[in-house]
Amino acid sequence: MCPLASGPEVGVEGGDLPQDGVGNPRVGVDLADAALVTSAGGASRFDAAGRHHHLFDPRTGTSANYRLGVSVVARTATLADALSTVLFVMPAHAVARLAAELGETEIYATPV
Repeated sequence: MCPLASGPEVGVEGGDLPQDGVGNPRVGVDLADAALVTSAGGASRFDAAGRHHHLFDPRTGTSANYRLGVSVVARTATLADALSTVLFVMPAHAVARLAAELGETEIYATPV
């Protein structure tokens, strides 16, 4: 959690997150003085299988399919939005390296 005052709490679902009491992945996120943004390709698919969507990997020119979604909690919505998009299109090793440098930012990535 961000070391901020207590505020509204929302849930984030995803792959390797802690399980709730009935086996659903979920984590509570405190949003006091913080913003939560999620980037995922599922809502803007260009094909029925979901392989092609609006989040492109600039290195390949194709849709990034490294994970199902990335949620970021940061001090501002602008920072959370930028990071969630960037982290969605980055390979896992690069995400881990950047996450270690971000300080008061929380990252929840859902693997494919």
